[in-house]
Amino acid sequence: MNTEKLIYAIGNIDKKYIYEANKKTKKHSQFLKSVAVIAAILLAVMFFNTEIGVKAVDYIKNITTEIFESIFPDKDIPVYYEGTTEYETHVAMGEIPDEETNSPGFSMYYDTERYKLHNEDGIYYIRTKHTPISREEIIENNSDLLNGLEESEKEAEIQRLIDENEKFYNNLPVCEIEIVRINETTPENAAEIHKKELIQEFNAISETEKDPNHNGVYFFVSDGDNWDSAMAYIYFIDDENDGVFRLTARFFGEASEGHGNRFRQMIDTFKVIS
Repeated sequence: MNTEKLIYAIGNIDKKYIYEANKKTKKHSQFLKSVAVIAAILLAVMFFNTEIGVKAVDYIKNITTEIFESIFPDKDIPVYYEGTTEYETHVAMGEIPDEETNSPGFSMYYDTERYKLHNEDGIYYIRTKHTPISREEIIENNSDLLNGLEESEKEAEIQRLIDENEKFYNNLPVCEIEIVRINETTPENAAEIHKKELIQEFNAISETEKDPNHNGVYFFVSDGDNWDSAMAYIYFIDDENDGVFRLTARFFGEASEGHGNRFRQMIDTFKVIS
């Protein structure tokens, strides 16, 4: 969005949105913060370092964040896990459309308590948060092994167990959602091309099916039935601009009911912004 249109949009906001936004006090998502920062930078360029400019930047930054927060508020989303349903707060992330490159935007809700958002060269990743096992947990879980050891031996064994646990975690197949946009293709064509690329990586690739929640398709891949076998659901969603968004939900066998299920429910909230 260019400067003229953004300033025009900010200057013609319906009062009802400002009123609704002012009632919101929820946590800002990365997407909303990014929009506010863009608006503030553009205004800073216009006003330079004048006192009026500094005050305008602060004011517009706060108002813009609140307005977009009103448009994309946090949501309590039902999460189905092992036969139970729990409502958990999810936060919006995504991109606004880019008029200069004629690229569409998107929004999607994700669980910020369990996952962290990364942007690597324009590719978005939602990855599991890792909390290393604590010394106290090691001692509690290995009391029989540690009892009777000399103090120096005990400390060495505790550190060995911590290192072993961290190594085990680092060797697990990755759990993440990857979001990438592909130009000039259709969901069906992108899916068939990607299947050919995955033949050497996975033992089983399912038939391509229609996505019931989006204008697109998806399929499932797996490298086995073991607890640590890598698996993924891969979605191809029409971006309404002669391209597709490819969303890959990666996890492993033991995590299929946990991360795998949560990832699919987060992907259900994906929306194209054209």
